[in-house]
Amino acid sequence: MAWEYKIVTSAEDADDETMLNELGGEGWELVSVQISEVTYVEENGESEEGDEFVEEVATYYLKRQK
Repeated sequence: MAWEYKIVTSAEDADDETMLNELGGEGWELVSVQISEVTYVEENGESEEGDEFVEEVATYYLKRQK
């Protein structure tokens, strides 16, 4: 039996439930989820440091039979 794999990354404001339901309808099975915090600095030109933002990102690991 052969498998194909898919990795999907989603920001916290995305509609993950709809996306996962669509992928399930295409035969994809959710295997694992990893939640990470991503920190980034947005340069604004007024100061040297800029504004810092933290965002949760979900990474979904899926598989389906070939």
